[in-house]
Amino acid sequence: MSRAGFPLQFTNNATSTLASSITNSATSLALTAGGGSKFPALSGGETFVGTLTKAGSPNTQEIVLVGARSGDTCSSLTRAYDNTSALSWNAGDQFSLDPVASVLRNFAQFFDIEVQAPNYALDTGTAGAIVCAFEAVATCGRQVGMPLRFYAAHTNGYGYVTINDGEGVVALTTIQGTGLAPGMIQAGAWYEITWNPIGFYQLIGNSYYQTNVSLATTGTNPSVNIGAQFTVTNNLCTMSLSPANNAGSNSTSFTLVGIPNALQPNTLQNFPTICYDNGNLVPAMVQVQNSNTLIFFKGVISGGNIEYLANGFTASGLKGCPNLSITYALY
Repeated sequence: MSRAGFPLQFTNNATSTLASSITNSATSLALTAGGGSKFPALSGGETFVGTLTKAGSPNTQEIVLVGARSGDTCSSLTRAYDNTSALSWNAGDQFSLDPVASVLRNFAQFFDIEVQAPNYALDTGTAGAIVCAFEAVATCGRQVGMPLRFYAAHTNGYGYVTINDGEGVVALTTIQGTGLAPGMIQAGAWYEITWNPIGFYQLIGNSYYQTNVSLATTGTNPSVNIGAQFTVTNNLCTMSLSPANNAGSNSTSFTLVGIPNALQPNTLQNFPTICYDNGNLVPAMVQVQNSNTLIFFKGVISGGNIEYLANGFTASGLKGCPNLSITYALY
């Protein structure tokens, strides 16, 4: 399908000669007997592009757009096509189907996958069912690796998110192939997706999830409601808590209540940080378990090295850590 708006047809090595002369305004031409069968059969608005070449003068040419062919007669001609001039032609002049600029320009080029204009669309759907009329998809189909960008009209909530790109409804997932956590799509923001050949779109680049989570000690009810931001880049999640504080408790185990499963690590991971111990900042290690639990270990000097001890904090000393920000892998 041509991007110029008409379906172009092709055959291999099609060449014939004119059976009779034509003027510079004629809209049909006759080929020598049997010559027409070398050229495409046309129907339903199909076309092909032919080149007239003067016998004995190969540099004298005119390109025409052919809108119909019946046997050896080509008609519905658009003359002086592709920046050529309409000329008069004689019997014996050549007519051929050759590669010309107007045809080659209508094929998808490398830049068609990279340029912005046909690759973005406005979301006209709902919070969980995005609808975008991507020109690039209508032109080239779903292409693996082709970036598509959309301007979100709604913030997503709980449940799977789908997207209709003009070719049907499919799932929209994280780069890991998991469902989107609530708030990963924010109304009024731009997002970039790409097609996975398995059969769904994946959200690529950075995505943000902002929420309030409750910070509690193990075995107690949530006691402090804090602001949290989760930045997801590919398979890395940065968790920022400002401040991560649980005043009045000296527990070394904190439970974060309200983190979606999609933003929790699948393996135990440890990160250096700093904590308050009896009012003083000390080195510490925070362990992010494969749930929503943080365990803090105080760093103490032993033999010239730092050791991290779960029971290293003084009584009623641990008050959390200021502006905790750690990045862990989701896998």
